[in-house]
Amino acid sequence: QQIGDSNGTVTPISAAKGWGLGRLLSLIANRVGKEMVDVTVEIPYSVAQLVDLFHRYGYVEYEKHTPTSSVISGSIPKRLKPAFREYAHDRG
Repeated sequence: QQIGDSNGTVTPISAAKGWGLGRLLSLIANRVGKEMVDVTVEIPYSVAQLVDLFHRYGYVEYEKHTPTSSVISGSIPKRLKPAFREYAHDRG
């Protein structure tokens, strides 16, 4: 098989022989990283479906539970950011 990057560079790979797997992982991480955004959100338990959404499609770096909400820091796909906007904290 051959896998290419956005510049047209082709990377030969072979799972059986282990060729190019490091480069493949690097290409995947680069692609996924461009589609994700870092956020910190405080989600009330009344909208717990957003916590599920974060866990299902995002990457959780930190999570804590308060008496009224879940506070989560991590990365989510850019397309989901509007769903979390109301609950976002500044990560600065």
